[in-house]
Amino acid sequence: MTRWASCLALAISALIALLVINARARDTVLLSGQSNAVFLAPFLAERMRIETVARDSTGIAAWHADGSMWPTTLGALRSGRIRGIVWWQGESDANASADTYADELRELLGRMRAEVGHVPIILVRVLDIPGNGNVRNAQERIARELRLPLISCDGFQLDQSNHATETGYRTIAAQIEQQFRTARD
Repeated sequence: MTRWASCLALAISALIALLVINARARDTVLLSGQSNAVFLAPFLAERMRIETVARDSTGIAAWHADGSMWPTTLGALRSGRIRGIVWWQGESDANASADTYADELRELLGRMRAEVGHVPIILVRVLDIPGNGNVRNAQERIARELRLPLISCDGFQLDQSNHATETGYRTIAAQIEQQFRTARD
């Protein structure tokens, strides 16, 4: 091989390596919701690149088009990196009717999809504790309507503040990773 051809082959190899690295950097999952999403973040980050837009004790109204969480969420969605969405929120909306929460969640997911197209969306159902029944029913309905995976954390051991334990968060992170693998295949 001539020296020029050898240099060209090396340059092409370097370019391909940069493209692969860039593609991995762009393969980011948006993790959004409230406290359980916040607590899940470090365990999910062990498995995939994430961008977290979550805040403790925050109702879904914060993600309305005029809500306090929407500008940050919109920025993440418009970054060009988001290849999937995980939504784990609802405990702060325990007093909402199932219909109200379902309508708000459907509208939110529609706005998210309008920004990033048909990327995989995974819902994590709120914990099975007193008061969460309406939100759980709404999440199940939206998962069926939109044909989205719904990850259950039923039966997990809870800590004193009604959050999953480390084991529970690790299990949920593994289930989310598996759902994204399945969606890509």
